[in-house]
Amino acid sequence: KQKQPKWHHLPIGLHDLMPTTNARALALFFALVIVPFMTGCATTPPPIAASCPQIDWSQAGRDDAMQGTSSKHLNEYVAACAKLGIELDKNDYLSGWNEGITLFCNAYSGWKQGAIGNTHKLDACTGQPEEAAYKQALIAGQEVFKLNEQRRANAALLQKLNKQNNTARDPLERRKLKEQMADLDKTQLLLRKQLATLRAQAPK
Repeated sequence: KQKQPKWHHLPIGLHDLMPTTNARALALFFALVIVPFMTGCATTPPPIAASCPQIDWSQAGRDDAMQGTSSKHLNEYVAACAKLGIELDKNDYLSGWNEGITLFCNAYSGWKQGAIGNTHKLDACTGQPEEAAYKQALIAGQEVFKLNEQRRANAALLQKLNKQNNTARDPLERRKLKEQMADLDKTQLLLRKQLATLRAQAPK
């Protein structure tokens, strides 16, 4: 198993903006992609972008691949560095990416991606030896994500019903609310059991 970075469990969407796992490569992403985008038509690149020639491109490629990021991400780096008149070593990046994607593409990784709802990474391992195992596990992991989403929705509804129950004065209304909450509690228990079963079946 590959140890996941601490930000791996950030809300869905946020971690997808972080294509690398080390601070140096993360700084590169913001310097070369985010900052130029925000500055729009600025004629002078931000000073931090000057770090382009100091980046270990092999490591950057490996880090991107370990997050299931396509090697096409290299094009963004190339374009950003070109604005500084710097030509990065594509071969170094691709060498690192090829190493990283081999480590990323396995059933365990696929299941983890599915469990956090990263369905857009279903094709991350296209052409790799473990492509089939990765995809199958990702689809299985999606069931975990769906059940967790249902649990969260039920929890929100339970909270709403409880507030209504606390302010309701009509005994009949309160009885109906309590019955609804009791049914939801049973559903939540069932969902927890289903989740436990799915997690026990997760690839190791």
